[in-house]
Amino acid sequence: MGTDSGRVLRRIGRAAAVTGAIGVTGVAYASVIERNWFRLRRYELPLLPPGSDRLRILHLSDAHLTPGRRMLIDWIRGLSAHEPDLVVNTGDSLAHPGAWGRSSTRWDRCWTGRERSCSGPTTCTRPG
Repeated sequence: MGTDSGRVLRRIGRAAAVTGAIGVTGVAYASVIERNWFRLRRYELPLLPPGSDRLRILHLSDAHLTPGRRMLIDWIRGLSAHEPDLVVNTGDSLAHPGAWGRSSTRWDRCWTGRERSCSGPTTCTRPG
């Protein structure tokens, strides 16, 4: 009887160790790899009449910014170099009130929603 209970305890211990390792791996992936994996996708949609000027739309979503996300903030700021005609931010931008700091550029004001619409080379809209 004693050896059977020892085997059961060893199996439970192995299962707990494997479950813990999987959990640690998931947390490491989410906090190190996915957290810094930014992606810009480009699509060309033939929607405008032939001969129309090209319209560049930049869609931003789900940044979930928190203080200290310098890499992501710099990447987002760098998107203005693509010179979009329209920037649409569909939400989940900030996950903390102090995430963006005190920047006053038009791009930053549009991104954070401090301006509902910005005119000039970049037009930003925010739903709601």
